Amino acid sequence: MAPSPLNLLLLGAVLSHSTASVISPRQRVPDGRWWMGATWDKDLIYRRAVALGKEFRGKGVNVWLGPSVGPLGRKPKGGRNWEGFGSDPVLQAKAGALSIKGVQEQGVIATIKHLIGNEQEMSVSIMIIYLWPFAEGIRAGSGAVMTAYNAVNGSASVHNSQMINGVLKNELGFQGFVMSDWFSQMSGVDAAIAGLNMAMPGDTQVPLFGYSYWMYDLTRSVLNGSVPMDRLNDMTTRIVATWLKFGQDEGFPKVNFHLLSNDAVGDLYQAAWPFSPRGVINEFVQVQADHNLVAREVAQDAITLLKNNGSLSSDRDISITRREEDLPESLTKLTGGSTGQPQDTFSEGLYIDYRYLNKNGIKPRFAFGHGLSYTNFNFTDPSISAVTQLSRTPPAPPSRAPVLNFNQAIHPWQQGVVPAGFNKIFRYLYSWCTEGEAKQAVRDREDGKKYPYPPGYTTVQPSAVPASGASGGNPRLFDVAFRVSVTVRNTGATHTGRASVQAYVQFPDGGPETPDCAAARTFEKTSRLAPGGSQVVTLALTRKDLSIWMS
Repeated sequence: MAPSPLNLLLLGAVLSHSTASVISPRQRVPDGRWWMGATWDKDLIYRRAVALGKEFRGKGVNVWLGPSVGPLGRKPKGGRNWEGFGSDPVLQAKAGALSIKGVQEQGVIATIKHLIGNEQEMSVSIMIIYLWPFAEGIRAGSGAVMTAYNAVNGSASVHNSQMINGVLKNELGFQGFVMSDWFSQMSGVDAAIAGLNMAMPGDTQVPLFGYSYWMYDLTRSVLNGSVPMDRLNDMTTRIVATWLKFGQDEGFPKVNFHLLSNDAVGDLYQAAWPFSPRGVINEFVQVQADHNLVAREVAQDAITLLKNNGSLSSDRDISITRREEDLPESLTKLTGGSTGQPQDTFSEGLYIDYRYLNKNGIKPRFAFGHGLSYTNFNFTDPSISAVTQLSRTPPAPPSRAPVLNFNQAIHPWQQGVVPAGFNKIFRYLYSWCTEGEAKQAVRDREDGKKYPYPPGYTTVQPSAVPASGASGGNPRLFDVAFRVSVTVRNTGATHTGRASVQAYVQFPDGGPETPDCAAARTFEKTSRLAPGGSQVVTLALTRKDLSIWMS
């Protein structure tokens, strides 16, 4: 049988691995994770994301591997706490959604991550804490989702069908593609059936030797019937549809920088060494624009004053230090994680301390030292108005669009075989298998050889009340229930400043699943208020804000 004609789509995408900013020469957006959250400023978070998206696009990056809203940082020893915006699910949700909006408006795909449960595996905690920012990010239109390294209820996140298919794609109505975190994939057929769409970087846990759980093995799994053809079609459709949705098929800049080198010329295909041709690998495209203004505002607005009111012990001297020689010359010294190199192309200025002034009898214009200029605010005239009449449970969601009907026919085995005369590079991953492997896969299917699916795989699940209906979940959850207003006044006499207004909800005692403490639900920041100035701030509380999740 001769191969059937194919309409080929050649798609190449660049994914940047930084949660915070573009890792390349000549970029300026602040490396803002938890200090972006410390600003409590929605407008600034959004403007920073717009600048970030412009820099990614200017460098030819198709997919931003951020924002990170999981882990939340509930466990202080968590190794990836620094990637997010803070430890509150609502702060993570608002900041994550605004970051997705700002970046994706520039035509760059955002990847909300890491799904899910880095700190907790109980259903209630997952639904009311850890899933909250993911739901908001998906409602904001995130094009991609990245899974976590951890397991949830004994099943690895990367092939956890309940979380990927059941919660993410069904309940939250996610329409984009799901990728693994780097080298976290640990199965082939299981991951495909569970809903994973993209394996990153594609290798097994031993990279650069041409080994993969998918690629050639995925071809064999489709040919022998272990992975249904409609699952393969869904995997590719979600990736290509997202690429097309953001207009990256036309007019999108080509990648113009090298992640691991600042040289202008080098190997064009580093993994193909020593066979790679040489050429321009860094064009040093300037993407900074006026983003230094955003960077400065973030640094200024994120300053947080910590005060010990007797909660911390004062009778022990504790110092957490690292030796300088243990750390590379990078931002790792400052952030405690990830990688980065500041653009230090300036020379150090002249340093003069107080001893020179004292010796020469010179009175300094400003006193030496560090301090903060601050003002005080008060909150008066609170009011609350009902907007939507609430019921015990939200109304049913609207009906969904019909599911795409893919062709179930398996393509001829010849299409999965490496072309004659093709010279493989051992570090690269290919989807082709050998002719013998392809023929054996077809024989296995024809002989009725079955993949050992887990118990319950073929069991028809009972029908349930639909939970979703739109991106982010049932759209009626986001009906505004109440509006809360308060007057904020700058009561200081000297300084202009801004205040963050935060709304918390305290639930009555309704049983073990009711939160026992006040929960943050939304926030806004005032404009700059001069001494004596005031502003009325209005916050909207949704049906979801006032609801509890019942298992």
